[in-house]
Amino acid sequence: IEALSAIYEDNVQTCQANTNPPLNCVHIKLPSDLLSTDLPSSDDNNVNDNDDTGSLYILMRPGYPLVQPPLFLFYHAQLPVALLRRINVSMLQHAAEITMEGHPLVFDIMSFLQENLETFRRNYEEEQALIESGHLDETPCDDEKVDEWMEEDDDGEDAPLGRR
Repeated sequence: IEALSAIYEDNVQTCQANTNPPLNCVHIKLPSDLLSTDLPSSDDNNVNDNDDTGSLYILMRPGYPLVQPPLFLFYHAQLPVALLRRINVSMLQHAAEITMEGHPLVFDIMSFLQENLETFRRNYEEEQALIESGHLDETPCDDEKVDEWMEEDDDGEDAPLGRR
């Protein structure tokens, strides 16, 4: 945490996550120049026009970095939820690929975001333009997979997943 504070100066805040056991949490406010100012917005978001920076939240699990890797969450108030989901999934996949015992992932994840955020945004905008023009069908939503999992069980009754 001290190293992050030295690098990102006033943009690092520490907190305590309300978990059992309590986890150390680090919030890094990312530089506003990581994404272009021409951001796609969504009516699904509670957009705060004054917030043009992204945030990386890091939950340091017990034993980091020797035993368990941290958990990461990227958030930006002006990005659509679908784009945020893609960024977070890709970031977590990247973290899983490079996870090694004792390897400090935080700096790798910061580099990953710095190198890829603009590409994610650009790809998302291009895909949305193709969908709107009718040249690309919308990709199936994860909700459809959930619906498949929730189909009737063998005896014909719907049951919560936990009781199957």
